[in-house]
Amino acid sequence: MTRWKVVVTDWEYDDLRYEEQVLHHDSLELIPARCRTKEEVVAACRDVDGIINQYAPINRKVIEALEKCQVIARYGVGVDTIDLETEPIRPDHPFLSMENVLLTPHVAWYSEEASSDMRRKAAAAVRDVLLKREYPKYLVNRSVKPLASLTNGKR
Repeated sequence: MTRWKVVVTDWEYDDLRYEEQVLHHDSLELIPARCRTKEEVVAACRDVDGIINQYAPINRKVIEALEKCQVIARYGVGVDTIDLETEPIRPDHPFLSMENVLLTPHVAWYSEEASSDMRRKAAAAVRDVLLKREYPKYLVNRSVKPLASLTNGKR
């Protein structure tokens, strides 16, 4: 049986209970990390299948160093940690055409309910790609068909 590894690069919450609930499955291993630099993200995530990110920086070089990563989900808007020059993302931004990048949108928010919902959705995006072989429900770059293996069940 395939065991998918998912790293939470960083978080400011008391615990990872929502991520643990959504990702509770024999085929998923949730790995907490405390990354603060691009180098720490690469070291923690080089061979993982999915990433959940809050503030740790992820730029194109980090993404290119990830050997197996199929999905990166971020808590909130990614313009301050994921290398996007503008919000909304420019139509010609390279992330929109990278086959190993699935982008999910953000919403302006803050309440405890919105925070827990955002965390569940980020974890669900990773779960859906790795276990269900489905594109995330909230996908920004739908026109690009990254991860052709999603449709045929191959890794």
